[in-house]
Amino acid sequence: MLQVLYVDFGNSEKVTADKLRSDLVLVDIPLQCQQCELFEVRPHDEKWGDDLLEYMHNFIVGKTCKYHVQVSG
Repeated sequence: MLQVLYVDFGNSEKVTADKLRSDLVLVDIPLQCQQCELFEVRPHDEKWGDDLLEYMHNFIVGKTCKYHVQVSG
């Protein structure tokens, strides 16, 4: 099994090698994403609920956001 990180939505999953695409597109363009997390924000029960994820999606996606980057470690 291989761990695959999807750079479009940031989720990941384990897949077998036969599920990987062999025809990669846009390989000459560097990744335009950066993995990050909200400072001191954690799910209440170890996992984010679907309602909250939907709320956050609607609150952020497609909108102009102002943020402050804090680098740790």
